[in-house]
Amino acid sequence: MELLFGEMEELAGQRNAIDSRLVEIAAEIEGDRIWGATGVRSVPALVAWKLGISPHTAETMVTVARRLEEFPRCAAMMRDGQLSLDQIGVIAEPERSFRRTVGERSTTYRITLPKVEAAKFEAGLASHRDALIAQW
Repeated sequence: MELLFGEMEELAGQRNAIDSRLVEIAAEIEGDRIWGATGVRSVPALVAWKLGISPHTAETMVTVARRLEEFPRCAAMMRDGQLSLDQIGVIAEPERSFRRTVGERSTTYRITLPKVEAAKFEAGLASHRDALIAQW
């Protein structure tokens, strides 16, 4: 069993390194805008077609490719085989947004956070609210 587990780990590391290179290629194809000449409608469609992978996996790959420069350590760990495309995809997929609307009498803030970050934000907000109540 140990031999099989060892082989699985080695193959997974090689797969992660290969996926890393595929992500880099997808980033280059999108960055150079050379995909339009193929007749496909999007880079994820091109990636799914050329690699024979599911549209969801292709979308994850291109999402990671688009944000690769934002996660240099994750990218390096994927190249080294330590992180998988799915692991980085979870990080790269949630979009954050912040919007402020200033009115005559008030200002409204609207934020969108991934679930884990939202939970941290809510915990901090609750702690601050409790401190204000205790102080009052």
